[in-house]
Amino acid sequence: YDFFNLLTFLGEQRVDPSKFQMEKKEKRKLELPPNFSFDVDELTPDEIRQLEIEKRNVINAIIQGTGKRIQFAYQAYKDRLDEIDPRLYSIYNKIMSANDLMYFTDEQLIEMLGGNAAGSSGQAEEEDDEEEGGSEENQEDDGVETFYGNGLIFPILLHELGKTFEMIPSREQWRDMDPSMAQDVMGQTDVFSNEPMQFRVGGELVRKLRTLLPDEITVDEEGRKYKPYFSKILYGIPAEEFLRDIMANVVSDDNADNDKARRKFEEILQKAKREYDRYNNGDDEEEEEDDDILSQLGL
Repeated sequence: YDFFNLLTFLGEQRVDPSKFQMEKKEKRKLELPPNFSFDVDELTPDEIRQLEIEKRNVINAIIQGTGKRIQFAYQAYKDRLDEIDPRLYSIYNKIMSANDLMYFTDEQLIEMLGGNAAGSSGQAEEEDDEEEGGSEENQEDDGVETFYGNGLIFPILLHELGKTFEMIPSREQWRDMDPSMAQDVMGQTDVFSNEPMQFRVGGELVRKLRTLLPDEITVDEEGRKYKPYFSKILYGIPAEEFLRDIMANVVSDDNADNDKARRKFEEILQKAKREYDRYNNGDDEEEEEDDDILSQLGL
């Protein structure tokens, strides 16, 4: 289950050009201890906690990877950027290339810059009712949560917005979890020191993930309306199943494992469609109850 540490190990490897070989290496079969079991009933509280930590690390890598892939969408706006200043597009290319290089090579510089040097994202805090001139009752009736993204430059803004859209459904991990454990897990995972590695592995993880997702939510514009519901269901899957039966099959080089992930994603998509239809038919009482549970965690 030390899935994220595996990704960390892979991300830290340096390629020596003089020793680089194109020959395919022989695969070694992973041998499990004789007493190894996936029986949830045998997991200790510490093991369950560790599973949730690994799950959160993977989710955070997906969040960072989503932002990394979206940040280059500025290239689609070259004409608009040229209208503002013809130098912008070239400058953005250089800055984002240097940004990627920094995340892969210079831990000290990242720590020196700090988490909010160029951008940030998350859930906005509620404004004081008296300062806003409104009543608490009116705010509760509104029922709208506000999330934000800000960036020093346009590509960074896109990066933060991409992360924000993926952060929202990721809260499903906490739904049935004891609040104290949820806070403990977040304290171990949602910290800036983990962000560089999440950024490094996230882009490739999201790329591999997208190759296995149904085309209906990645290519079809009409089907993209199901994506938030799809993500919500995916992130709500118990940690053991999420890591063993889904993400392990996503990152596997075995086509048979990849096919298992595809079939699972098709099942999730069908559930997402039912969730979408239920919510848009006005049957949202359960949704409101779910939001109350998350609000207890400050989420």
